[in-house]
Formats: sequence, C-alpha cells, structure tokens
Amino acid sequence: MNFNLIHITISVGTPDPSSLMFVLMNSGGRFSEACREGYCRWPARTCECCSGNCDCVWYSVFGQELSTDPDVIRRHQKPPLPFAFSFQPHVEACLLECRLVVIGRAIQTLEMLLQGFTEILAGLTGRVQGKIVAVATRSNQGDALPLGDGACISHPENLMVLSAADMLEKNDWGNRHVAIRVSSPLRIVMDGRPNRTFDFSLFLRSIIRRVSALSSYYGDCELDCDFRYLSILSENIDSVAKSFTYDHMPGGSRRLAGVVGEGHFSGKLDEVMPFLIIGTYVNVGKGASFGMGHYSLTTD
Repeated sequence: MNFNLIHITISVGTPDPSSLMFVLMNSGGRFSEACREGYCRWPARTCECCSGNCDCVWYSVFGQELSTDPDVIRRHQKPPLPFAFSFQPHVEACLLECRLVVIGRAIQTLEMLLQGFTEILAGLTGRVQGKIVAVATRSNQGDALPLGDGACISHPENLMVLSAADMLEKNDWGNRHVAIRVSSPLRIVMDGRPNRTFDFSLFLRSIIRRVSALSSYYGDCELDCDFRYLSILSENIDSVAKSFTYDHMPGGSRRLAGVVGEGHFSGKLDEVMPFLIIGTYVNVGKGASFGMGHYSLTTD
C-alpha cells in the first residue's frame, strides 16, 4: 500500500457532545455546501459546465469524478470521498473530539475541509452548538502537535503526513487472533437492504473495496494483491466470540442505523491485517466519511 494520509483531531467545546455528534454525522450535504461556499469561484455554474474543474479545490474532493481508465471504473466504480470523520463525546468535560483523516492528494485541501467544518458549527444553535477549542495533528504513535484554532492553520510546519507503510510497520499484524470493536453504526448494504448482523467476510470485503478505491483515486496507485484470494481467505476466519447488535444513533434516524459491538476472530489473518489496520483510519460501509463504520482493533 502506497498512499499517505494525515490524522487531525478537532476539539469542540459543546454543552451536549452526544447530540452534536449525531448532528455532525447527519450533515453530509451541508458539509459539502459549506466547503463550496468558500472556495467555488463560479457558484452560478453547474460543475459539469464549468471550465475550472481541473484546478478547483472543491471539485477535487466532492466532484467524485470517474476515472478515464475503464479498468479502474470496472474495479471501483464511483470514487469515495477522500476523508473520514469519527467522533468521541466526552460528556463530563463538555467536549466532542472529532477525528479527521484526509487521504493522498486531498491533503492539500485540508484548509477547505476545516473551513467547511467551522461553517457547519457556526450555523448551529441551542444545546447542539459548538466552538472549536483546538486543532492538532497526530503521529503514528498518537503524539499531538498543535495546528491552530478553527480553520486557520497557524502552525503548518507541525503537520505530520503518515504513510500507509509506516502505519503497517508500527503494528504487529502477524497474528492469528484479533478483536474488532465497532463503535459507530456499521451500515453495509446487501441486495438493497442493510445487513443486520456482523459477517467478517462481508466486513473485510467492504474494507478492501474502500481502501483499494482510495488508493487508486487519491494515492495514484493500484494495490498489487489478489482480491479473489483474499475474499476466499476471509470466509475461513473463525468467530471465537461476538456480541453485535443492530442499533440506531440517538434520535432514531434509520439512515444512521447499523451494527455495533465487539467480536473476537481467529485464523490466517496475516494477509488481511494490513487492510484491517488501514480501515481503522478510514472507516467502512455507508456514511464512512461522516463517522459511520468506525472501529478499533486489538491483537494478541
């Protein structure tokens, strides 16, 4: 795997962290428009008729333009958005920690993404309002360095770009046992309906599709691996113990419903662990860019 990413944490002060998290996870369309308002040079034009697409910062992220290579389209179809949020509410501290991961060529659009996030917060009122306290960049080891406040990056020299190779190197991925904890609703659609149980093979295949598409569209490289072999391999991973439920986010939104919980799995994991590790940064399933399908790994 040969693509880079940045790992940003945005600390937001708010009287109701859990409710703000729900609002932000449900703000995909508004986030796109908030980013466009500040960066689109010809807002009266449709993107399809705009001659500035090739150097438009907003279009490079939200345009999701198909590749001109038919093989890439066949493998990946529509490109995913090149970023992923995840959220951790700290109720007692009145703080919502928002993680933002930006992938590959989209790293150069970080200021636009932060500006759009700030605009979303500025439009909120009541108990779901929030104000950015700090923005920091994180290393592979979790060390944090300040970037600035709000959308203003006042310490660009602190920005740490992580490589997929570095992330894999710091992890012990030659294991035969792994615990997977899904902390935000995982929504994988099969035959037009969301899957209501946790299926390891389906989960892994979804991660492989997402990681390979991100690598192809934003890392400018195709992953050199046998996807059919990995798919067969995933079907032979055993479930040691699992406790998953199909749940809704606060507020009862069906669109934000999915599988949450924890499971322990064993088998020949060394060849699939790289995808599982990268997936902890980019999430998986429907709504992955806005905090759905976030999970963590524990290995022994």
